[in-house]
Parts: sequence; structure tokens; C-alpha cells
Amino acid sequence: MDVYDFTYDHAAIVTFLPYAPSEYLLQHPYSLADGEPLELQFNPKDQYGEGRYFYIERINGVEPMDFLVDYWDVSREEMLVMMEKGTPIPAEMKTFDYTIASALSPFERTIWPNVPIWFDEVDGKALLRLVRAEAQGSPYYLMRRKPDGLRENVQDLAAHFDRNMAQESIVTCFLCESRKYLLEAIDSNIEADTALAAMPE
Repeated sequence: MDVYDFTYDHAAIVTFLPYAPSEYLLQHPYSLADGEPLELQFNPKDQYGEGRYFYIERINGVEPMDFLVDYWDVSREEMLVMMEKGTPIPAEMKTFDYTIASALSPFERTIWPNVPIWFDEVDGKALLRLVRAEAQGSPYYLMRRKPDGLRENVQDLAAHFDRNMAQESIVTCFLCESRKYLLEAIDSNIEADTALAAMPE
């Protein structure tokens, strides 16, 4: 029977399989956009637990729509329509270029994006709902999608398989939400195809 564990700090899951060593390959197609931490104010709607929140009320003192309009190729009017229609943010590719990430330091290898998934109106305010609950006061940073990020990830995975794979190896992969939505939007399974092609016959 497989045993599962997780670490919230790294926002990744590792599967421990019998007789097979586990190894982290933490990848996402984003890089740091600004070394200055973001100041996030959360709203208790659907609060996950003590001090853990899904909804952002303000980013650097302004409403999320007013902050993101400077980064996404989407107008505030379009964001309002998305909120009214309940359109998932990942359904709009023009929102993929910038996202929010959390880590103890902006230079950590494990800095990890948190995917915005929809806007929701609460008490007359347009809130931003994240896919992963976050803690008030933690360090947050703006991340920008790397122009060639997916290709770099594919090359890194292929190199890893070329060095380490054997016939009896077991591979379990968990895609971060940001990459999953991006791959789905471009209708690509390039990473899995490349990894399988790199495995020994």
C-alpha cells in the first residue's frame, strides 16, 4: 500500500513507494518578477483554518483587480465580467503571465506559485480566490512566467531520466496547478511525452 505525505511549505507531494527511492524535482514555469514582498490582506470567507485563508481582499493596499490590471493583459471591465459569469481565471490565458508565490525568501529554490482561480464579490468587494490556502503575514512575491519555461522544464526532466532511470524504476509525478492549467490551455502533453521518450527501452 502506498503511503502519502505532504509539505505545505513546498506545496508539493511526494509518494513513497516500496523499494523505490523518492526524489524531489520541483519545477514550475515562473521566475521572480520583483524581489520586494507583496503585502496581502486576506478575507475570512471560506477560511481553511486558524490563520489560513483562500481569499485575498487587498494586494499592496489596493483591490486585487486594481493590482492585477497592471500585469495581466485583461482590463478591469473584463475581470468584472469574469466575476459576474463565474468564469475561472485559468480559462483566460492572458492571466497566466503573472501570479503570486510564497516562500521564506525570494531566492529559495522552493518558491511556489499559487494559482488565482476566480473572483468573488463579498460585501461589495471583489475578492481574489486562490487554489491553495495561505497564511496572513507570510512572505509573498510576484512571479512572472518564463518565456521558455516549459521547454526548460522538459529538458531538465529528460536529462534526469537519461541519468537516473532503469527498467525497474517507478515514476510518480504531481504537476503544480500553474503548469497543469498552462499545459491544458495549449493542449500539450509535452512533458510526459518527452519523459517517456527519454526512458531506456
